[in-house]
Amino acid sequence: MTVLSHLHQDVAPIVEFLYLTGWRVGEALPLQWHQVDFKAGIVRLEPGTTKNDEGRVFPFAVLPDLEALLQRQRERTEALQVGTGRIIPHVSTVTESRSSTSGERGNGPVRTRGSLGGWCTTSDGPP
Repeated sequence: MTVLSHLHQDVAPIVEFLYLTGWRVGEALPLQWHQVDFKAGIVRLEPGTTKNDEGRVFPFAVLPDLEALLQRQRERTEALQVGTGRIIPHVSTVTESRSSTSGERGNGPVRTRGSLGGWCTTSDGPP
């Protein structure tokens, strides 16, 4: 997927996850590590967290690209936890905070919430 190379490094994994699973942004962004079972090779959406309020299980082990993506995200999360001393429960994390009004960046990892707008790179570099 060449589009991934044009996305901010923090957003590319989220977009790839959405592409591979077909899940909605509102289902993927709140995803937490306790919903990912590496032994069973599944990702769970709990009842009440989907559009129709029904739970869902996605067998990621059948998609090597998705399994590799989740493993990379887990390793990245563990490194962020060690580096910051913070527990990071969410699968999708960003390494820079962004102000929704000024676009200025802050320090430290934050959880992404809401839309993914504004995270594409330009010819001048990341936003």
